[in-house]
Amino acid sequence: MKKGISYILVSLVLLSLLGCAKGARGEDGKIKNTEQKVHQLVSEDFKRGIGDMMKTEKGFYYHNYTDDGFHYYDISTGTTMFLCNKPECRHDGNEFCVATNSKYEKLNYRLYGGKLIVYALEETETQYMLKVLSVETDGSGLDEIATIMTVERTEEGIGVPGLNMEKEMVIHRNKAMIPMEIMGVAGVNYYGVAILDLDTKEVTYLDEEPLGKDNQRISGVSGYGDWIYYCRKEGKKNILHRYHITEGTDETCKLLVGFTGDYAVLDADTVLYLRSGGIELCSYRYSTGENKELQRFSRLYEQSVILNGVAAKQEVERETKMTGIQTDGTYFYFAEEVTKIGREDENGKLIAWVQPAYVHVLNRELEEIAAVDMTKVASDLGYKANWNWSSYTTALHYFGDDIYLELESWVNSNQEVYVYQTKREDFLTGEPKFEFVYKRSEW
Repeated sequence: MKKGISYILVSLVLLSLLGCAKGARGEDGKIKNTEQKVHQLVSEDFKRGIGDMMKTEKGFYYHNYTDDGFHYYDISTGTTMFLCNKPECRHDGNEFCVATNSKYEKLNYRLYGGKLIVYALEETETQYMLKVLSVETDGSGLDEIATIMTVERTEEGIGVPGLNMEKEMVIHRNKAMIPMEIMGVAGVNYYGVAILDLDTKEVTYLDEEPLGKDNQRISGVSGYGDWIYYCRKEGKKNILHRYHITEGTDETCKLLVGFTGDYAVLDADTVLYLRSGGIELCSYRYSTGENKELQRFSRLYEQSVILNGVAAKQEVERETKMTGIQTDGTYFYFAEEVTKIGREDENGKLIAWVQPAYVHVLNRELEEIAAVDMTKVASDLGYKANWNWSSYTTALHYFGDDIYLELESWVNSNQEVYVYQTKREDFLTGEPKFEFVYKRSEW
């Protein structure tokens, strides 16, 4: 699910001081952060399809924005607790509380290498420091791994738009790619991307200018093999890049016109992507530069017609738009754009509006094997509150043989999230059997 955007005040003068980030240019011309700290992590591959869900075999980790704290839900006991094992801790933001330490503003977080890795902001009277932290999953400790950016602050201009941290941090094989963003005056945004080597603690930046108004933001970050993939805009075009995590090279691929920015890696040489507003599925092969148009998505709809003066129903095939691709490594899940459809009686009179929210499942041979209407799933679960229809298809998390669904509800200004689980084999039948797991509060 989408997390809230974090804002802090920053001076107008700060925008002209972005070049004051601590670091020096190496022989390759890239600015490198020279701060290092010994802190080893077990290398892991990026887990595709799980999104921002932080789950282990024993429980779930999550962040609550009301108390700005990390929490843990224990499956065996059904209890929720602060991620802090300090006896008698008040969990009030004190410096000894691992869960709520107010020294840091939490911007993004991932479970990785047996730790909770946190992208955070530390603010002092003179500086803003963007840092990466390591939190023990039993709540016993918090350590700083590295500072990825430091900018000086002044008193002039306080009250102008603030610092907005992008939240698509991806960690893959001990390399973290971390988007950064400053929202400046007059709608001018400053973007940058830090790349942190978790083995050496060296920080490099994707752009010549670490933070600059001419840099473009990145999106759709993922990892596979020796690469971290991401998208960037060039004018109105979405361009797919991949960054080599050991060589530090960056390459683009020339996809067909109309690439939506939605893609998934099929194998080390092939990516799948959507174009033409999400109607068409294509592939690109790196070794040959070849693009292939694979299929156009469509679905049967029922409509009322008049045949020989008599009202009747017939099925028509219409093209459908996809708004995203996810994969668990075995299957590919395509989220269909939600469309408002009128339901009519036998005389053609409109009796109701429905909004199906389908997820289409394709195997590795790209054969469609299931289509699940997530609106029906939510309705069957008794979810009657106002909802964002499209979130039904994007709030799914794919953990191999298990699939999780998160549904949001607002109760007395408090946001509650209900988590459900089904087996993948049931999902592939088109009739998943989602069962309640736990509830948490995020606001």
